[in-house]
Amino acid sequence: MSSYKRSVTNDVGEVRRVVNTFLQLDDEHVSDSLIISATNHKEILDHALYRRFDDVISITTLT
Repeated sequence: MSSYKRSVTNDVGEVRRVVNTFLQLDDEHVSDSLIISATNHKEILDHALYRRFDDVISITTLT
């Protein structure tokens, strides 16, 4: 069980590093480009990330 807990903690830390890197790159990005991002774990992302986008589109899978 403790190795699972450590893995989850490491995963959350990794997500934070990726989000921070994305935010830094987004701040430096200057162009008329369209940036599209996707995740299958939106519940662990910081809401500050969503504020960087004009639109957020949720797509659910059919069962």
